[in-house]
Formats: sequence, C-alpha cells, structure tokens
Amino acid sequence: MIERTALSEEFVHFNQSTLFLHYGIHQSEPVIRAKLALAEPDGFLAVRDRGIVAGAVSRRLTMTVRPGRTLPATGLGEIAVLPSHRRRGLLRELMRA
Repeated sequence: MIERTALSEEFVHFNQSTLFLHYGIHQSEPVIRAKLALAEPDGFLAVRDRGIVAGAVSRRLTMTVRPGRTLPATGLGEIAVLPSHRRRGLLRELMRA
C-alpha cells in the first residue's frame, strides 16, 4: 500500500496542493523543493489511488537523551491525506512506515 520513493514531480505537486488545501498556504515550487531537499534520499512515502492520495516526508534526526548523548531518530513532516481518502487508516499506516 505505501510506496517509499525518491522525490518526484508528482510528490512536489501533491505537497504544494495539500499545503494550499489544508492551510491556505501557497508556496512556490522552489520553496517546496528546498524544504523537501532536507528529507532522506528515499524518504518520500506515498499512497496511490490514480495519483498520490496520501503522503509524508521522513527525515533523519538526532535526539538528545541527556547532555552530551544523542541517538538517531526519524521525524515525519509534510504529512497529508486528501479529504476524499480520509477515515481509511492511511495516516496511521504512514505513521507506522
């Protein structure tokens, strides 16, 4: 169900569209690309149903557990599900992935 992929034109468009749909934010393609460049090389998670209907971006992070001690962690950002595909468990699956 979930596809892990590299950055694609389709994912840039999905990200740009969902930002506008959910938050009313219009960001130019260069800004979107700059944000997505912070992700892992294959850190783009997508669910497809005749195009991307849900997606997320994963990033490698470090988490401070005590002064001077860090651990690797993964963070999610730019996560969205189209209104037409909500209440189907897609967000839960993206979080698990």
